[in-house]
Amino acid sequence: MTAQYSLHRAAPADAPLLSALMTETFVAEYGNAAPADSIERHIARSYGAALVEEKLSLGKAEIWILEAVGAGCVAPRDAGYVQIG
Repeated sequence: MTAQYSLHRAAPADAPLLSALMTETFVAEYGNAAPADSIERHIARSYGAALVEEKLSLGKAEIWILEAVGAGCVAPRDAGYVQIG
């Protein structure tokens, strides 16, 4: 079975998905680089859904989401993003 993908520019309504995806990728890369409380503070200051929604609403960043679509796909694991700005 060939995977199908959807690419779209993120809207404020995508903030919860982006928050989860940003958190997951940050922890995967840097989760062992600092004490857990420092990691948690950084995540709260940088990747909270309300913060992501504000960035998108105010045009402070352009974010594109690539998602695998179809049966068996699980967001955010089956998604990726790129942020510009």
